[in-house]
Amino acid sequence: SSGFLYQNQNLIKTYRDQVISYLDKTNIPVIKIDTPPIIKAPPSASTARPNRPQVQNWTGPQFWEEISSKRREAALHPIPIDPLLCTLSAIRLAEIQRLGRLDDHEGFDPLIKKYQEDLRKSELSNLFEFLTSGAPSAKEAVNGLYNTLGHKSLFTEIYKAGCAYAAGTFGVVITSK
Repeated sequence: SSGFLYQNQNLIKTYRDQVISYLDKTNIPVIKIDTPPIIKAPPSASTARPNRPQVQNWTGPQFWEEISSKRREAALHPIPIDPLLCTLSAIRLAEIQRLGRLDDHEGFDPLIKKYQEDLRKSELSNLFEFLTSGAPSAKEAVNGLYNTLGHKSLFTEIYKAGCAYAAGTFGVVITSK
């Protein structure tokens, strides 16, 4: 389980660096929190990996930019990025990568319950998870979400905060209303 924790912390650091670089170039507001939550690997975390290689087709910041672009097309502002939701998105992405497939949101509720105190302190509620896999680009992933009835709300509704992580062909978005 220490391998999972190390990999997840590495993923979080890499993504935070990408997000900071991206935000320096945009006007998307960032919600600040005093201290980021301490993330510990769940006791049942496995370091097993699928036998197929993971190809980096698109990144979280590319995915987030495409989401923001699609929202602007609908005359909506980009969703402010929240660091706690970024952490939760990173954890979910790591879980999905470990499985090698989408999990039909089975891991979402247990994760939210585990971090419910942090979410309450950050005044984040009414959380939604959007998952995608298999798209060769961030733009195609966003188009796939947009053209799916249950996911279209990401581009048509107002959200208080959110964050997206992506690696290989998997993408995770968690939002709060």
